[in-house]
Amino acid sequence: MTDGNDRVLVVDDSLTVRMVISLRLEAVGAQVLVAASGEEALEIIETTAPDLILLDINMQGLDGYEVCNRIQANPARRDIPVIFLTAHDDIENTLKGYQCGAVDYISKLSKMADLEARVNVHLRIRRLQSENKFKTIALEQKNIELEKSLKALKDLQAQLVHNEKMVSLGTLSAGIAHEINNPLGYISSNISSLNIYIQQLMSLIGLYEKAESAIANQELLAEIVALKNKIDLSYLKVDLVDIVTETADGALRVKNIVQALKDFNHADQGEKIWSDLHHGIKNTLLMIQNEIQDRIAVVTDLGEIPLVSIVPSQINQVILNVILNGIQSIEQQGKLTIRTGLEEGRVWLDIEDSGCGIADADQERIFEPFYTTKPVGQGAGLGLSHAYGIVQDHGGSIEVRSDPGVGSQFKIWLPVT
Repeated sequence: MTDGNDRVLVVDDSLTVRMVISLRLEAVGAQVLVAASGEEALEIIETTAPDLILLDINMQGLDGYEVCNRIQANPARRDIPVIFLTAHDDIENTLKGYQCGAVDYISKLSKMADLEARVNVHLRIRRLQSENKFKTIALEQKNIELEKSLKALKDLQAQLVHNEKMVSLGTLSAGIAHEINNPLGYISSNISSLNIYIQQLMSLIGLYEKAESAIANQELLAEIVALKNKIDLSYLKVDLVDIVTETADGALRVKNIVQALKDFNHADQGEKIWSDLHHGIKNTLLMIQNEIQDRIAVVTDLGEIPLVSIVPSQINQVILNVILNGIQSIEQQGKLTIRTGLEEGRVWLDIEDSGCGIADADQERIFEPFYTTKPVGQGAGLGLSHAYGIVQDHGGSIEVRSDPGVGSQFKIWLPVT
């Protein structure tokens, strides 16, 4: 009948009933526990959870109904099947027993074979329920693991797509920088020549002005004076020099931006080289001048640090992502402070903003892929996640400290070698 591990609790205030049922069940392999009262039964149930309970209804102290009610009130024991034992065989007692949570009802006047058969059925049901419960738990655990694996795969896919986009963007921007660089070279060279020619023309005009007094033809002289007044020659000479100077400065700025773009997307092919971290910071700031404009004051406090072994394009991307995160957190006027230093063989880069800050609950998740506190459509939640992955790949770490309403501070640590 049983597999030798089934524990059956027999609860009855009659010693004879307890002995008869116990002997019958033990003969077919069950482990039998006995209790002479409801109170004793509850103690046994609490310490040793049986697989089935045969429970007398009419007992001194706690009756069977109360014991069954207390079993049902215990979440850890309510699934133990209870079969009521009674000397009464009437519908009212049967219904009341089922209402208390019993699974079956048998008269003490029944044959032992009937009792054995019912115990056998409910023990089999109990075993099947336990097996199904374990299978369900195992299945739920497997589902949780699969969901985690699926999320990890999605995150990895997103990172790979993001990386591929950055590589493509780097290739595209490098190509654009190259195409801009060629005509920019012509412009810079021509401006230099134009500046020389203008200086020569100004010298010649100066000599002509000195010769005006020697012109005997008064009509020609009047025509010259009229034209000089019309074109405002004195202003033109000054403004023309200023125009050339400003154009040369603009061309130089474009050249610096193009060079910064080329340096930012350095064709390092993913290999580490000894690099100047300050160079990357300055190039990044130069590239995002339009984001900063006049509303954000940038303060740099760059310490003395050695060259570091990094993949320049990747670390430049980290610097850009963290700086942009700080800039975007500043709604109107604000301040961005960038510091560097060396400590215990590691270089650190500290980027502090005066933005809106990050809530404590969000700080634990800001480096998760796709997690963002920005409104829908204003961020994919990959910038800081990508930065975190790059720094980890370099053997470094990122620390964050933030006070809502005050600002945030990101500290990036990188090993020198």
